[in-house]
Amino acid sequence: MTMSILARNIETRKRDLGISTSIQLAKDSGVSRAVLTNIKNNPDKSIMLDSAVRLAESLRCRLEWLATGKGSPTADEYIIASKIEHGAPLLTLNELVNTDLAELTESLLESDRERLPCPIGNSHNQIVIRVSEKLGKYYAGGYMWFDVTKSPVSGQIVLVKTESNVEVMEFHSAHGRQFLKSLNDDLPMDLRFSEINDQTLIATFSAYAIF
Repeated sequence: MTMSILARNIETRKRDLGISTSIQLAKDSGVSRAVLTNIKNNPDKSIMLDSAVRLAESLRCRLEWLATGKGSPTADEYIIASKIEHGAPLLTLNELVNTDLAELTESLLESDRERLPCPIGNSHNQIVIRVSEKLGKYYAGGYMWFDVTKSPVSGQIVLVKTESNVEVMEFHSAHGRQFLKSLNDDLPMDLRFSEINDQTLIATFSAYAIF
């Protein structure tokens, strides 16, 4: 028998919260066991609004999700999903110097930081920085998105952390060795490359755009 969205979501939240029986849920919510059984066995049956509200409160979930399956189950998850939908948090390179980037991206999900949508799609692993000066082919005034979980391939742009700063550079790999190339066009070509030693790659380029 096919269960309704409501019945399926009730069972999902019961599992999530460790509610083992309908008797326990009926006691916690004040919704009778008969109503719960009716929801489970009769997918076309509807319930009263006050019963749905009581169930949502007891199951610690959003009423809209419980009834329709739309959005995230809980308010916190819904807020986070909404923020990710609006894009990546806008950061400065200075903010990244003394910060663990993975922890920072998680903490920013709970902040009101300005966000910009990524041209190739949004994810919670992204950050965005404003380009303040020309970096190779990337012009000042544009924005660069980086993924903090993505490993680079040779030729990709990366964020590189040293003891004192964070820079945007180009990653290269050859013959088992890894190098970084400066994007400063004013440097002679033979001074642009350096072998990776104490530097740490913290994020990999995803996209660039000018608004």
